[in-house]
Amino acid sequence: MTEKTDSVLLEIVNLCATLDQRACGIYSRIADEVFAGTQGAEFWRSVSQDEAKHFNFWERVQEFAKEGALPAIFSNPFEVRDDLQSVLSRVYRLEERIKDIKTLSQAIMLAYTLELHLLHPAFETFFHFMKGPLNDETPEKEYASHLEKFFHYAKHSDIAAPEVEIFEGILDRLLKMNKELVIYSQVDPLTAIFNRRGFFNTAGILAMLAKRNESAVGVMLVDLDHFKQINDRHGHQTGDEVLKSVASILQSNIRHSDVLGRYGGEEFIIFLSSMDPEKIREIGEKVRKSVETGNNPVPITVSIGCSRGYIQGNVIEELETLIRRADEYLYQSKNAGRNRVTCGH
Repeated sequence: MTEKTDSVLLEIVNLCATLDQRACGIYSRIADEVFAGTQGAEFWRSVSQDEAKHFNFWERVQEFAKEGALPAIFSNPFEVRDDLQSVLSRVYRLEERIKDIKTLSQAIMLAYTLELHLLHPAFETFFHFMKGPLNDETPEKEYASHLEKFFHYAKHSDIAAPEVEIFEGILDRLLKMNKELVIYSQVDPLTAIFNRRGFFNTAGILAMLAKRNESAVGVMLVDLDHFKQINDRHGHQTGDEVLKSVASILQSNIRHSDVLGRYGGEEFIIFLSSMDPEKIREIGEKVRKSVETGNNPVPITVSIGCSRGYIQGNVIEELETLIRRADEYLYQSKNAGRNRVTCGH
C-alpha cells in the first residue's frame, strides 16, 4: 500500500476509537446527569463500561495501522473515512441533546440512535480481520450482547413508545447485515473459504506479525489433479462437490492461525504463519495424503508446491514472492507426475 493509503487507514481506526470513546462518555453522562440517585443510573454506567472495554482493542489496531501493517480491507478507504467523520459529527450533536432528556423513553431513543451510528460497517470489518492477529480477542461478540442488554432493559421497563420496538428491529437486522456483507465480500460462495481478496487481507496481517516476531512463514499452492476430466466425466455439479470436499479437508488439516483461500478455479492457497521452516514438507505430505484418502465424491489427488522464508522487508511484496516460488514448485510437482509435494526456499 502507499503511504497515503496507510495514513487514511490510521484515520479510520482513530475515528472508530473516538466513536467508542464518545459513546462511553454519553452513557456516563446519562447516568450522572439524567438518572443520578436512581436505580437506572447503574444500567447506564454498565453500558458505559461496555464501551470502555473496547479501548484496548482500538489501541492494538492503531499499532498495526501506524506500522503500515493493515492490508487494503476497504475498497474505498477515503470514502469510509469521510463517512465516519460525518457520523462523528452526528454523535457530537447527540451529546448536545443529553440536557433535554426527561424520560426513560427519550434516553433509550438517544442510545438507539447512537448504537445505529456505531453499527457502521467499518467496525465489523476491523473485528473480522483482526480475529487472527489478536487471537479472537475482538469486541464483536460484546457488541451483540451490548445491544441485547439494551433490548432487555427497555422491555422490562415497560416503555410504551412504539418507535423503541421498531428501532430494536432495525439495530438487530443491521448487525446481521454488516456481518454478512463483510463475509460475502471476502469469502468464496462455493467452498465457504476465503476468496483471493479475503486471503490476502488476512494473510497480510499475519505476515506482518511474523515479521515483527522474526518467525518463519510458509506458502502452499494446492492444485487438483486432472480436475477438467472430473467435470467432463461426472459433470460440473460433481466438480463443485469435489471442490467443497477438498476445501473442507484442507481446512481441517491446518491450524487456526493459518489461512486458507481459493486461489483459482481448482487451485487453493495456504499461508502458514509462525512455523518451523523444516516442517513444511511434512505438512504438505499430510495435506496431500488427507485429500487422497479423504471421503471425496470421486477419487482425487492434488499436487502441491511449497515455499518458506522470513518476512524482512515489504510484507506484501515478499508474500507475493513466496507465492511465485510456491507456484514454481507446484509446476515441478505436476511435471514430475502429479500427486506429490515439492518444496524449496
